[in-house]
Amino acid sequence: MSDFATDCQSETGLDPYQRVHYANGLVLGVDEFTQEQFYHLSKDRLHNRSLHGYGTVCGLSVSQRDTPRGVEIVVEAGLAVNPRGQEIRVPEAHCALLDDWIERHRSQVEESLGSPPPASPPMPLPLY
Repeated sequence: MSDFATDCQSETGLDPYQRVHYANGLVLGVDEFTQEQFYHLSKDRLHNRSLHGYGTVCGLSVSQRDTPRGVEIVVEAGLAVNPRGQEIRVPEAHCALLDDWIERHRSQVEESLGSPPPASPPMPLPLY
C-alpha cells in the first residue's frame, strides 16, 4: 500500500566492478559515462551496506496531529539508507491526512481487513 514506485533506470549490462579506462584519443559516449557513474554509485552503496548497515541516519521522526480535517501524519526531514545501500533523503517535512490516504487506498485496505472491517478486536493496520 505505497504511493511510491521504483523509478530506476535499467541497470542491465552495467557492471558494478568495471571501471572505464581512459586513454588519450578515447572517444567517450553515453555508455561509458553511464558505466562510470554506475561504478561510483555501486561503491557508495557497498560502503553504506557493509560499514553502516541500513536504517535511519538522522531525522525522519514521525508524529501525528489532529486537524479540522482529521488526523495528519507528519514525517520530518532526514536521511536514511535502505537495505540496498541507497540513500533516502527527505529534504523537508511531509504530511498527509490519514482519512484521505485511507480513502485513496480503500480497495487495498479492504483487501487487508475485509469489508467492512471487523468491529472488534481492533486490528493494527500497517500504513506506508
